[in-house]
Amino acid sequence: MKDNDYIERAKLSAFERLSFEQIAFIEGSLECVKRSDIALAVGISETQLKRAAKYSGWKFTFAKGFTNQKYDAAIIGQVIDFYDKYGKRKTQKHFLNVNVRSIVEKYGAGRNTRCHRWTNENILDLLRMAGVISKGSQAKYFNRPLANEGSIISVWQRVLKCRPICINGLPEYKAKYIVKESCPKINLGYNRHNIYLWTDCSKHLRDDCSIAVEKAVAAMADFQSKLFKDPRRDIEKIIKERR
Repeated sequence: MKDNDYIERAKLSAFERLSFEQIAFIEGSLECVKRSDIALAVGISETQLKRAAKYSGWKFTFAKGFTNQKYDAAIIGQVIDFYDKYGKRKTQKHFLNVNVRSIVEKYGAGRNTRCHRWTNENILDLLRMAGVISKGSQAKYFNRPLANEGSIISVWQRVLKCRPICINGLPEYKAKYIVKESCPKINLGYNRHNIYLWTDCSKHLRDDCSIAVEKAVAAMADFQSKLFKDPRRDIEKIIKERR
């Protein structure tokens, strides 16, 4: 209760310290001037302005006029033309109320360097190439702007939150402990070990494997059979085309 009372008193105090002239200017600028510029114009801190706004119910709608940076086509054209003639710094000074970098990166001809979100189909492609294609080759396949192997590492760490090495099968030095010698393998074709697909491992498990291993391999084989129509044929095709 004490904390709430303190907050309410701070809001009231911030509002009471404003003069009638300041209040009039603020109310007349809500829809056409950014909050930071309003605070600078009336000679107060932005923190005080935010507290006064919470007390008075003011809504700073100007900053919300460009929802998700969707600028008007006319503004975009003006910014791009000005940028081509005068460069970044002069453009930023001339267009104070727009995000110049956002417009240039997204709409500027030949400058679309913004990395977009990974789509569901991109994620499925990542899973299909996991442990089969090198990160460098994957980066070339996706061809994301200004992105290389780091973008592939990042999506596994931040989105998928696991390592890609055993998604599609086991490398030879691991598989030899659970599969028979008759189990077929795939040559990855670059400086990596051979790989045993989960669908093949499930059919060639050694007799001395524990029930836990059998269930784990069966689960991964089921996952792989849903990820590919024909795992062996599709993975060999990926290796041939995307290596």
